[in-house]
Amino acid sequence: MLRRCSILVLVLLLAACGDDEASVQADGAPGTAEPSTTATEPTEPVGSVPSGGELPFGLQRCPTERSLVSAPEDWYRDEPVYIANEMPVEQVRAWAVDQPGFEDIWIDREHNGWLSVAFSEGAEARQADLEERFPGVGVVAVPVEWTEAELTALRDEAFGAMRDAGFDVGGSHGVHTGLVEVWVGELIEERLAPLAPFAGPRLCVIGVEPEDVIRPAPQPEAGEGWRLLGTDRTGDSYRTGVATTEEQYDALWQQAGLDGDPPEVDFDDEVVIWFGAVYGSGCEIRMDDVVFDLDRQLVHGDFVIPGVHQGCNDDANPEAYVVAVERSALPEAPFDVQLDADDPPAGAPEERTTVTEDLRSPGATIPG
Repeated sequence: MLRRCSILVLVLLLAACGDDEASVQADGAPGTAEPSTTATEPTEPVGSVPSGGELPFGLQRCPTERSLVSAPEDWYRDEPVYIANEMPVEQVRAWAVDQPGFEDIWIDREHNGWLSVAFSEGAEARQADLEERFPGVGVVAVPVEWTEAELTALRDEAFGAMRDAGFDVGGSHGVHTGLVEVWVGELIEERLAPLAPFAGPRLCVIGVEPEDVIRPAPQPEAGEGWRLLGTDRTGDSYRTGVATTEEQYDALWQQAGLDGDPPEVDFDDEVVIWFGAVYGSGCEIRMDDVVFDLDRQLVHGDFVIPGVHQGCNDDANPEAYVVAVERSALPEAPFDVQLDADDPPAGAPEERTTVTEDLRSPGATIPG
């Protein structure tokens, strides 16, 4: 769901964030002056960038797993092995920036945490220089067929074409992957067409398949085993609650922050559940269903984010959903009520409500 960064559809989500141009510093923290470094993924042969699949206009999807380019395997050694960020990043960088063809530097966790120094020319000579200047240090020259300047120019041109066509755009680029990644939203020809002139091995596209887009629609009023009593952007987030009597129902309605009188509920056949859901601003949610997972003895909501989003703000805004559920739909006791199928996040244990009484029996109640 969306509690984990507000689902972010993403997933997908590419740094969600516009242009990423930070390079690793000695302590592993991002800087601002150099091109990007990211978490290491399995490496590919020199200069190889895996394709994520073809799209219209000869465009390619970005690979699901980003692979860092690497040097020939016989340029690596078994030692040293770096565990944290003890590798001498700044010393190597200070030397490398003055060398012809220097493009970027990053940490390659797939090769014992070694430093990769990318050169667009003379990589073999630079490898010999590194071995002589930094004996015993885990550092290697990586030959690349692209430059930071070329990737930056391609990114700027692609972003400009998308904006000229009236579309929001985001993405990133990096010498360490050899890719300019462009977020286009829904993967339809209208949104892909502005990128057609830039199709090639250095540009890839991130988006959502049309069949996977959750379309805007009214909030469902009922589903199998449940009906909606009230909803509003009120109450607490990361909360749930259960009511089995009129008094408990009144208290739960107030806790959810809902106005007006609570709709009528037949407590012989129904109980009331409050989902104190959460969303990130800009990624408003909808509850499409209430799920009764009898095998896991769990009741949870099915919350979705309509539309296509590059990323969601990480503020935790509350949205209350109070529903009546049929007793016959409930799992046997004990069972849990929570916002979604995943366990509550750390720091929000109040999200889960555990019911120890068998509420499937007509009129059965919980204490309180």
